[in-house]
Amino acid sequence: MKKGVLVVRDIQRLTRDPYHLGILYSPMRENEVPVISINEPLVLGTKKVPNPASDLLAPILVSAGFSEVSTRLKQTLQGVAESKAKGISAGSPVDLYPKDVIEPRGEIVRLLKVPNITGNEIARRIGKSTSFFRKQKKKIADILTAGGDELLNDWLETINLVRNMEIERGVGLGKRAGVRMRTVRRMTSGYINNPAAFPKPTQADLNNYFDNFNEFKPKRSK
Repeated sequence: MKKGVLVVRDIQRLTRDPYHLGILYSPMRENEVPVISINEPLVLGTKKVPNPASDLLAPILVSAGFSEVSTRLKQTLQGVAESKAKGISAGSPVDLYPKDVIEPRGEIVRLLKVPNITGNEIARRIGKSTSFFRKQKKKIADILTAGGDELLNDWLETINLVRNMEIERGVGLGKRAGVRMRTVRRMTSGYINNPAAFPKPTQADLNNYFDNFNEFKPKRSK
């Protein structure tokens, strides 16, 4: 039976976990399938054709990669925690529709209290799709479950604070104003996406984000 060979760019492409290296390599070693790493370079031995030097070096290289991955994971988790404390969440900030006459989420809350009105009618009145209405209705229900009317009112108030600032200071007022408002929206994205998990921003917070936007720019990795 003709045996194969596994070729990888470097040994860390096979795995960066020393434990997994043993699991992956042992059956190949028993079946006389060598592993060739191009960049190191090294060839992991087989049962009949051992290569002790490579077999010793490979776990060291894999462990080095594992340490790097672990460090990055810790840094990522730390960054997520710091962002959450500041009110930032991953992903794009929520669209607050500053060009609409009425903020649609608040209008949905108001219309849901109207007797015998359908979802299609609410979607028509706010000028959005039925899928938008259903998504926002579910979000409103989730917020009510998490914190009741108080949390819902705080959420709508915050949306209006950010939206009004964008209307007054951002929309159509030039590139610099746009950059400042993107900072405001980024720093409030956590609360607007998930008000139960983030601190509620105040008008003073918004003013600080707008006036001192350079201090709140995302840090680029070196």
